[in-house]
Amino acid sequence: MQNIKELKRGESLFKEGDVADKIFFVQSGRVSIFIERNGKKIEIDQITGSQAVGELGLVGIAKQPYSAEAIVGTKVLEIPMALLKAQQEAAVPGLKFLLKSSIDLLKLTRQS
Repeated sequence: MQNIKELKRGESLFKEGDVADKIFFVQSGRVSIFIERNGKKIEIDQITGSQAVGELGLVGIAKQPYSAEAIVGTKVLEIPMALLKAQQEAAVPGLKFLLKSSIDLLKLTRQS
């Protein structure tokens, strides 16, 4: 099951440490991904239209390593991680490898 969510500025998609059970595809707007340390937000990246956030669950990360929050009015498509994992497992080996490589690279980029 998938659905469209509309977020207002400052509204959270998920928080650091939440279970990584959904992936969000940004339809419009902008999302900040950040960690919070000593009461301060440290922005890691910004996600805009046609990009995904929360995708690290596809490579076995069980908890969100960062928080995600709308910077402006934002519309996202929410898809359960279980649905995407099933599609990933059914994919041909080359596509699985490409997807895993892309997500691993994104994970490294956001950690630096």
